[in-house]
Amino acid sequence: MKSSSMKEIGGYFSLELPERKNHFHMQAIQLNSARNAFEYILKHTKVNTVYIPYYNCDVMLEPLLKTFTSYKYYAINDSLEIEKLISLKDNELILYINYFGIKNQYVEKLIKRYQEKLIIDNSQAFFAKFEKHIYAIYSPRKFFGVSDGGYLVGNIEENSLEQDFSAKRMNHLIGRLDSDAEKYYDTYKKNDNSLKMQDIKKMSTTTEYILSTIDYKNIAKKRKENFMYLHDNLKMMNSLRIDEDSLSIPMIYPFLFKEELKKILIENKIYVATYWPNILEIQDIPKNEQNLTKNLIPLPLDQRYNLDDMKRIVQIIKENF
Repeated sequence: MKSSSMKEIGGYFSLELPERKNHFHMQAIQLNSARNAFEYILKHTKVNTVYIPYYNCDVMLEPLLKTFTSYKYYAINDSLEIEKLISLKDNELILYINYFGIKNQYVEKLIKRYQEKLIIDNSQAFFAKFEKHIYAIYSPRKFFGVSDGGYLVGNIEENSLEQDFSAKRMNHLIGRLDSDAEKYYDTYKKNDNSLKMQDIKKMSTTTEYILSTIDYKNIAKKRKENFMYLHDNLKMMNSLRIDEDSLSIPMIYPFLFKEELKKILIENKIYVATYWPNILEIQDIPKNEQNLTKNLIPLPLDQRYNLDDMKRIVQIIKENF
C-alpha cells in the first residue's frame, strides 16, 4: 500500500547541499518572511496602534493594512535614533529598526524603556540578539542566498501553520551561479514581488535546510573585517556618525555622501540600492529622512567579498571625489 508520507528511495538527485548544522536563531519561530513575522505579532497581541519610523521599507505597511492596525510615523535624528521619545498608551507598540546592524547599544536603551511594547526590526542586523521579552524579527535573505524566510523571537505562542514552498522563486539564485547579476535582475525582482501580501506560513523546507548549513561564524568574521576596512578608509568622508562600539554584524556600510556617487559605482559594476524611495512620497516627510533616502549609499561588504574588493570600492570613490 502506497503512502505519501513514506520516505522516497532512489530517483534523481536534489540540489547537493552541505550537512545540516544549527540555525543561528535556534529558539525563533520560523516563518516565510520578516514582514509576516511582524504580522504574526500584530495578530497575537492586543495592539491598536503601532509607531513606525518614516525611514522604513514600505513592505512593512503590509501587515498593518492586512490586520487593520492603525499606525503613526515618527522621525529619527542624524544618529538614526528616535528624535522625540514616545510615551505609549495601553495597546500601543513601537517598532524600531536596528539600522544596517550598527545600533545595538541604542536598542539596549530602548529595551529598558519600552520592554514588551518594543518590536525590533533586525532585518538589517541578522546577528543581533536581545532579551526574549521584546519582539524581534529577522530577514535571512538580506544576508544569505535564500529566496524567502523570516524569524520571530519573543514571548509569543507558536501556532501550527501551512508550510511555504520556495522552489518557484529560487531561479535567480541558481541563475547567478551560471551568469552575472544583471542578467537575472528582472527575475530577482519578480521573485521578490511574489512575497507581497502572502499569507503567514511556516518557513519552507528548502529555506530551512539551507539556513541550517551556513557557517555563521566565518560569515560574521568576513563581514566585520570588510566593514572595518571601509570605515577606516571612508569615515572622514562619511556624514553619518557611526559608533564602532554599537555594531552588530552589519548588513552594508552606510556611506552618507553624495547621490551622484551611486551612478559611478553602478557603472563600475558595484551595485548599490536606495533605502527607500517610497519615503519621498510620504506627505510632510522630515528633511533628515529625505537626506538619508537621497544620499545614503549602502556599500556591499558581505561574505562573497574580500579586502581586495573593498579596496576597489574605496579606490573608485577616492578617484572620483
